[in-house]
Amino acid sequence: MSKNNHCTWFPERWAKWVKWYKWELFPIGDLCCKIHDENCSTTKFNKCLRENKAVGGLLITLGGLIGCMVRYPLLMIKKVL
Repeated sequence: MSKNNHCTWFPERWAKWVKWYKWELFPIGDLCCKIHDENCSTTKFNKCLRENKAVGGLLITLGGLIGCMVRYPLLMIKKVL
């Protein structure tokens, strides 16, 4: 695990589904948040969360989208236009 905190205001390790009744922790920061930090791509972030079967992935994606809108408003406006 890297020393950088890629997940701003979010834990670096998160639960993922192993079976329908069992969770396991995985390094969300080094995998998904790092991808999201590169250019605030919500699509790539959501895809990474789905591939890793993150618990509550859609809500995490929504939080990441809102975080990018607050942190980088000009970048997000350019992406929409």
